[in-house]
Amino acid sequence: SLKKLNIAPHNSIMIGDSINDILPAKILGMHSIFVTYGYGSYDQNNKPDYIVQNFNEITNILNN
Repeated sequence: SLKKLNIAPHNSIMIGDSINDILPAKILGMHSIFVTYGYGSYDQNNKPDYIVQNFNEITNILNN
């Protein structure tokens, strides 16, 4: 958990392929990355911070 690792939510990123990943991230104050190559979708009212179409885009986000 973030508490055990002593990491603040705003310094963390949730990566997932559904609204069930994006919503908890928003509630906890985390950044979120939605991957389009998964099985889920997200709600237009709860957009992720980033939307990626391949893994390399995730590494680019994390390296910036």
